[in-house]
Amino acid sequence: MHEPSPRSSRLAIAGGLVAAIVFGGIGFFAGRSTSPSPPPVVIPQPAPKEQPVGTPVMDRGALIQLVNIASDAAASGTPPPTEVSKAAGRRFELVLPFGCDGPADRERTAGLGWHYDSENATLRIRVFPTRWQPADWRLATTDKRAVGLEGFWVERPWSSAARCPATAARSGQVDSEPILLPGQTLAIAHLVDDGDDSDPRPLETVQRIGANEFDPTQGFRLRVLGRLAPALGSPPVKCIQPMGSAQRPLCLIWMKLTEIRIENPANGAVLATWPYANETSGIS
Repeated sequence: MHEPSPRSSRLAIAGGLVAAIVFGGIGFFAGRSTSPSPPPVVIPQPAPKEQPVGTPVMDRGALIQLVNIASDAAASGTPPPTEVSKAAGRRFELVLPFGCDGPADRERTAGLGWHYDSENATLRIRVFPTRWQPADWRLATTDKRAVGLEGFWVERPWSSAARCPATAARSGQVDSEPILLPGQTLAIAHLVDDGDDSDPRPLETVQRIGANEFDPTQGFRLRVLGRLAPALGSPPVKCIQPMGSAQRPLCLIWMKLTEIRIENPANGAVLATWPYANETSGIS
C-alpha cells in the first residue's frame, strides 16, 4: 500500500479547503438570490394632535389682537388678512370697564357712568350706547330701510385688561360728559333700524346696595356678548383712515349682539342684564 507523502497530504488538504470555500460561496450567493428581502423599517410617526372640541370664546385680548391685524393691513394699504374674514361667526365676550375715575356728580346724559346716593343706599348706573351712520365709517347701504350703527367706544384699546387701571384718578367726582380722546380709535357696533333721529335708549339700573358691597376704585363692568358678524359688505373688523395715511386707523368691530350685562367687579355679581336675541342686531 502506497503511503502518502507529507507533500501530497498538504496538497489534498489545501484542495479540500478550496473546494469547501468554492461550494460554500456558491451556496451563500444562491441563498441570497432565493431568500425574501427583509421588510422595510417603519419609523412610527407621532399621532396628530386632537383639535379642541368647540371654538373658544374670544375675550377682550383676542379681539384686540384681531383688530391689530386688521389695523396693520389698513395702514399698509393691503386687504384684510384671512384671519379677519375667518373670524366671522366667532362668539365673544368683550368687557368694558367704566366709572374708573369715580361717580358722576350729576345725572349722566351720555356715555357710561354711575352715581351712589349714600343717604338712601341707592346705586344708579346709566349706559348710553353711541349711534353712528354708515357714512361715518365709509360704508354704503343699498337697503331701502334706514339703518344705523349702535354700540360703544372701547376705551384704552391698547390694553387687554378687563379691569380699571390701578393708576386711574380717584378724585371722587368727575364730570358726566364723556371726553373723546385721540386714543378713541376702536368701537364695537351692530346694525339697527334707524327710521327716526331719536337718540339710543339708555340702559339703566337702580337698586339698593350697601356701600361696602362695591369698590369705587374698581368702577363697574359692561360685558357685551355676541358673535362677530360681517355687515354692509364689510368684514368682521372694518378699519378706516379718514384723515389720511398719517392717522392711526379707526376700527369698528361688527357684532350680532345677544346680551349686555352690568357687573360689579368687587364680587362678580351681575347687576342687570339686557337680552338682544330677538332684536334687530342681525340686520345685514
